[in-house]
Order: sequence, then structure tokens, then C-alpha cells
Amino acid sequence: MVRILHLTVALLVLVGAFVDLRASASTVLTAQHVAVALGEAGLKADPSEVEFPVSVPASNLDVPLRVRGWRKLDENTIWVRLTCQRPKDCLPFFILLHPAGPDRLPRRMDFSTPALPAASSQEPVLVRVGSQATLLLRNGTIRIKTPVTCLENGKLGATVRVKNLTTKRIYSAEVIARGIVRAWF
Repeated sequence: MVRILHLTVALLVLVGAFVDLRASASTVLTAQHVAVALGEAGLKADPSEVEFPVSVPASNLDVPLRVRGWRKLDENTIWVRLTCQRPKDCLPFFILLHPAGPDRLPRRMDFSTPALPAASSQEPVLVRVGSQATLLLRNGTIRIKTPVTCLENGKLGATVRVKNLTTKRIYSAEVIARGIVRAWF
């Protein structure tokens, strides 16, 4: 029985390694691709101002991107939602844009599809007690993405407590989008 269990675990490890190798060989979108899409939408952005919370796999490097909406998160950060023009090329994703100065922040952006509603005092709750979310941990150039359980309700920009599902550690994190919180370590 123990031998079968060890063989099963070894097989799962080998399959996992194979899947990881295939995933790492796929094409990943870069800040340059996003900067081009933002420029086409009327916002001049330098690739150094683009932050990917997670890597975005795509079918190839020539996929055309479309800006679907945006929301100002704070004084120096804009949350931008993007998609590939052909849905089979990549999944919808978002980036965080950190313009170099206040003069680079857009006052208004015109899209072919409606933008996200502007932040108001009646903002919806983006994370709820007991719901699962994704925690983006950052420390300099190190970025970690991990699943967590929310211990408090939170609106955009609120600080909530979350519990790591694996380590059971509790973090204080900022709500940056629906189901996504951010903390530094």
C-alpha cells in the first residue's frame, strides 16, 4: 500500500513538472505590448510604468490588445482592464499603471466600450468575509501570488485581514480589485 502511494506521488510530481515546463515555454505578454495598446486607446504610457500583478500567457507575441476600462485606484495608480481582440489568444487581464507624474494621469479616456464606473462613496464590497481571494505579496522585485480567505469585508482601497490557505498566516492587505488584495513583506 505504501509503495503504491509513493509511486502515485512520484507520477504526480513528474506530470506536474511536465505541465510546468509546457507553461513556461508559452508566450507571455510584456509591458511593451500593453504600452502599445494604451497608446492606441489615447493614453501615452512607458513600459516602465506598467505593472503586471500576474504573468499573462498568450498564443503569440503579435496578439492585438484592447483596453476595456480603467479606474483610478489612488493618486499614482490606475487599474486598467485589457483583453485580446480574439478571445482565444488570451484571457482577460488587468494591469496597474503608475504614470511618472500627475500630468500623465488621464482626466478622461474614450473607449469603444463603456469604461468602469468611477469610484464613488457607494462603492461595492469587493471582498467578503469567508470568500477566497488572491493575495499579491511584494517585496522589491519579488512577487508572490497565493490564495487566501478573507477575514473581513472590504471596498476598494480598504485594508482587510486575510488568511493564507497554505500557511494559515494572517496578513493585513489592501483591496485593489474584486477578489484581489495586495500586501508587502
